[in-house]
Amino acid sequence: EANLEEVIFEAYGPGGIAILIEGITDNKNRTLGEIKQILNQNGGKLVGEGSVKWLFERKGCITVDCKLQEEDLQNKE
Repeated sequence: EANLEEVIFEAYGPGGIAILIEGITDNKNRTLGEIKQILNQNGGKLVGEGSVKWLFERKGCITVDCKLQEEDLQNKE
């Protein structure tokens, strides 16, 4: 079983909008590379910790019960 860890990335998107990206991953370095690539391809950039997080205030949490298998997720791409 893989060790899962929570990650939070801060970024600026197109037009300078602040983006806070939260997730869970089994490989933080791979996820970081993928997030950087997505941002770069779409006019965004990763920024240092604390750069945009202060702009956000948690108001709630939405939980989705997702029962997809890994194969299903890979076939959606």
